[in-house]
Amino acid sequence: MDIEAENEIKCLYIDVVLKNDILYVITGTDQETVNILQISANDFELINAETIRKHEFSVWACAVCPQNPEFNYLSGGDDCHLKLLDLRMPNKIGMVNKQSHIQGITTINFSPHDANVFATGSYDEHLRMFDIRKINQELLDYKRAGGVWRARFDLNDKNKILCGIYSENYFELIDYSDPNQCKLHKKQLNFQLYIFTQCYQIQNIPIIYQGNIVQTFKDHEKLAYSCDISLDSQYISTCSFYDKKLNLWKIQKE
Repeated sequence: MDIEAENEIKCLYIDVVLKNDILYVITGTDQETVNILQISANDFELINAETIRKHEFSVWACAVCPQNPEFNYLSGGDDCHLKLLDLRMPNKIGMVNKQSHIQGITTINFSPHDANVFATGSYDEHLRMFDIRKINQELLDYKRAGGVWRARFDLNDKNKILCGIYSENYFELIDYSDPNQCKLHKKQLNFQLYIFTQCYQIQNIPIIYQGNIVQTFKDHEKLAYSCDISLDSQYISTCSFYDKKLNLWKIQKE
């Protein structure tokens, strides 16, 4: 099937979840909107389509919530707002976070190990993790110079995530298994820190979590744009923008 946007609207981001023979799709656009589609996985017939405008600028990131794809979706835009969309609500909004991101949100990705946990990247040079049940408070905050344009979880290791460091033109695989790598954050809040399946009680100490860089991938010259990890966690693919380069890397064994 071929679905075409009207009025030359650009699709900036797409996420898809398959559940009970239905493809749940969300796309972000340059017109402050997200498009939510339900498509039959058997015959690819369009079941339902809905356009929602809840951002003030382009929607660079979005995701289907894997636990509840019938109703819940995430979106993030150049307005720095992270929003949980709920199709059951009259205004389509479940929760909003306007405080965490200082600049535009560039990626949203759910953990394959905990369906409540998701990561965001931003121009503000932070990788953050949240719980879908309370999106207005970070679980984890990792500072990186250069902006985090993409973040992809390792399917086989709950403690690893691959990041694209946008303006520094490289990618890095990070390990978060050591809770002793925590550093103090400027704010003072109360929350529990969940790192995938591990739980640590932190009182009054929001953190910037440093993590351990397992491997760095440097061969791109112009804007580290996208990346992914193979299903067996043996390889990663990376690509960059202006030099139009696609690389395949083998992950080093520890």
